[in-house]
Amino acid sequence: VNAAPRFLSTASSLEDRDVACFYGRGTFPIRALTNSVKAVSLIPFFALRAIELGLFEEGQRGGVLVGDTVGDENVLELLMFSSETKKQNELIDVRYVSVLKQLLEMGLIQKEDIIEYSFVGLLLYDEDFFAKRRFRFLVDLDPGAVAQYSFGGLPLHFAAQRFEMQDFTAI
Repeated sequence: VNAAPRFLSTASSLEDRDVACFYGRGTFPIRALTNSVKAVSLIPFFALRAIELGLFEEGQRGGVLVGDTVGDENVLELLMFSSETKKQNELIDVRYVSVLKQLLEMGLIQKEDIIEYSFVGLLLYDEDFFAKRRFRFLVDLDPGAVAQYSFGGLPLHFAAQRFEMQDFTAI
C-alpha cells in the first residue's frame, strides 16, 4: 500500500504520473480505490501519503480533487455514486460516508465542495438508490445544498420522481 504513492512520487510531473498510473488508463491509484467497496477505506491514507510526498498541488488536496484522463469525476464526486448492483448499495453508503467523514476531519473535504461539485445533485440523480447516510452527511454539513439547482432540477424534483415516499420525506 505504501508503494503506490512512493512510486508516483518519482514522476517529475503530473503528466508523467498520469502515464504511470494503474490500469494503463491514466487512473491515479487514489481514484482507482473508488472501484472497490473494500479498497475505498484506503482513500484517506492515500491522500495523506500523497500530501506528505508532495504528489499533488495544494489545491488538489492529496489527489481527492483530481480527475483522470478517462472521465472528469474526481474522487469526492465518485464517492457520491452508488453501484449498479443494488445489493451493494447499503454497504457502499456506509463505507463511503465513513470515508467522507475521515476526509472532513482531515480537512480534505470542505463545506464549499458540496455546492461547487453538486454533491447532493449527484447523489439524487441516481434513479435506483437513495443514499440516506451520504445525503444526511452532506445536508448536515451544508443545509443550503438541498436548494441548489443542478442537473436540471432541485433535489426535491429528483426525489419526487425517483424515490419512495419515505425517502422523499427525508429530503
